[in-house]
Amino acid sequence: MAEALIIVGFVERISGAATAAAATLDESIRVGTRAGFGWSASSGRWMRANLAVDVADYADAYRLARRGTVDLDAQGDVTGWLAGVELLAGTLGMTGRPGDGAMLLGAVGTLGRQVGYQPEQMDPMGSRRNVAAVRERLSVDVFKAAFGQGARLSRDQVRELVARLPDAADGGSGRADPAAGGYGADDKIYRAR
Repeated sequence: MAEALIIVGFVERISGAATAAAATLDESIRVGTRAGFGWSASSGRWMRANLAVDVADYADAYRLARRGTVDLDAQGDVTGWLAGVELLAGTLGMTGRPGDGAMLLGAVGTLGRQVGYQPEQMDPMGSRRNVAAVRERLSVDVFKAAFGQGARLSRDQVRELVARLPDAADGGSGRADPAAGGYGADDKIYRAR
């Protein structure tokens, strides 16, 4: 049932029915949680976080992405966890912590290659949006340095970084700061590698 609700919520989301999608996805999370089906609850959370980004509720997107990432890690779902980490990175950019977001993007690139996972192929639009949300908030040099630092992190170190993040977002508008050397959506994803 929870998986069916995720599908319905996805269809509502792409149809532009954000309020209906939010209610359906929230129910999918509740059903998955009650049934002890962690993957389904986490997947519903990931979809719900993406919906929150769609409607510019970045604080809620961050909260959902952080929780979903922790849950996916506990389940041993490596590719799901990487998708969650990348979404979390984007929400960090949207809520005023782009340096941490850049580190997580670097980690996703390296750890993803180790298991054959490429976020830009799994979710091209979401991936582009997540990367842009981080890159637009940092100068080229700061992005490259943080991305490079993240690329050297082990999975355990990424877990530690995620665990140190606050439960709630600190704020931030999610808008690019032109003075910070923003990038356009047409730039190649993960160009700093």
